[in-house]
Amino acid sequence: MRHGEYDRNLPEKPLSTHGIDRLLKSVEILKNIFRREDYEVFSSPAKRCIQTSSYIIDASRIRISDSLDEKSSYNEVDSFLDDLLAKGINSILVTHKPQIDIILHKLDLCDVDLEPSGFIYLEIMEEPKIIAVIQPSIIYSNTCSKDI
Repeated sequence: MRHGEYDRNLPEKPLSTHGIDRLLKSVEILKNIFRREDYEVFSSPAKRCIQTSSYIIDASRIRISDSLDEKSSYNEVDSFLDDLLAKGINSILVTHKPQIDIILHKLDLCDVDLEPSGFIYLEIMEEPKIIAVIQPSIIYSNTCSKDI
């Protein structure tokens, strides 16, 4: 999941009011997909990512990972993903666009221009595949049904 839209004018770059509104739309769908709590939420240490994560799960359960930070290298993200896949943990990763691009590349999946608060639902069994791409601007657009 890409973190929510943030206020670029503030030093810590917290989520903006508009960003929270859009995030809530995505989280509603995300919680319908992950109805059970048998998953972990891993977040970049950036404030906007932690805030985004706290809308998904209780803040005390968020696992902060420097490997998901916006400054982490390809190798750091690659190693983190290898470890996660080896453990077979159902996970939600809240991070930044460059790290999402690395994850998609690592899994040999197509590029996705993910909006803030958007998420990609992946199934990683025998072969990774994208099940759905959820973009907040499409979920509740004038041409789409509001029903989930």
